[in-house]
Amino acid sequence: MASRTRSIFRLLTLGLFVALGTLASLAALASAPPEGLTESIDQILLAATRNVDKCGLLVIQSGSVIYDNGTNGLSGDTVFPIASGSKWLAGAVIMALVDQGLLTLDDRVVDYIDAFEEDLVTVRHLFSHTSGLPGDAAVCTAGMTLAECADEIAKQPILTMPGKVFHYGGLSMQIGGRIAEIVSGMSWHDVFAATIAEPLGMADTDFGAFGATTNPVIAGGARTTMYDYARFLEMLLGLGEFRGTRILSEEAAIEILTDQLVDTPDRPEIGYGIGCWGERIDPATNRFLVASSAGIFGFIPWVDVERDLIGIFAAYSEYSLVAPYYNQIRQLLEAAYPAT
Repeated sequence: MASRTRSIFRLLTLGLFVALGTLASLAALASAPPEGLTESIDQILLAATRNVDKCGLLVIQSGSVIYDNGTNGLSGDTVFPIASGSKWLAGAVIMALVDQGLLTLDDRVVDYIDAFEEDLVTVRHLFSHTSGLPGDAAVCTAGMTLAECADEIAKQPILTMPGKVFHYGGLSMQIGGRIAEIVSGMSWHDVFAATIAEPLGMADTDFGAFGATTNPVIAGGARTTMYDYARFLEMLLGLGEFRGTRILSEEAAIEILTDQLVDTPDRPEIGYGIGCWGERIDPATNRFLVASSAGIFGFIPWVDVERDLIGIFAAYSEYSLVAPYYNQIRQLLEAAYPAT
């Protein structure tokens, strides 16, 4: 657990944030957690408030809410920016387009972006941070279109051979977002709504965290509510199915939750899928047993496949301050719900 914390801190420098409430739809699903678990988590959140202004936790196990509480007025239907939590959503959009036959993960970027010169970079590289492009660089503005931004990024030098080095950031995904626009014939805002937000009923989720723009930040510009994002996590845990409705194919969901860095020599200690981290990996299949997508504004969602569990923990603070509380909660949950 400590090793995972150090890895995420080194690579992301993130915070943990979630807003929780008592929507009737979730309350109806609530079930009694193991004896003493609620009180133990309450104490952790109380201790966390000594270092952070607000924090909260939502946990759903096997379709039932086992914890839903927040401090100092956090609400589950409060809309807020989620930074790198956006990457998971963006990866799901790409896989929805793969399902539709509009592209493949192994399509070459040069086949879509005329300004791009490196012919070995694929869509898979873009969404696993292995394109060879720098992670981030100030080359685009909100006043641009996504097409103009992608052309500017395409002028950036390739730092390393594609697939060889992990460069975490947002530039590659920005190009991927433009490819999604090209193959779908829609703006990124519309393709996200059509493939993910509307089918899942995520009415308060979009890529407008930084205001109205034709150049949304694909890797960090989403805003959502905790209850909306929980729907997305439930779909992933259901391998693409959400309450009887197929959102992604099972193959697409598995691809999102599979380590894309197996053949990448220079990589972090933990895995990375299509838009998400793999905190625990099945060595036999390279599939994630625990996946997450933390954001610098203080948002961390996770899926625990072995425990049929999804969670969102949040606090208005820096990652280094709240990580110990998040880890304590994870340890409690893992002890309360043995892996199956």
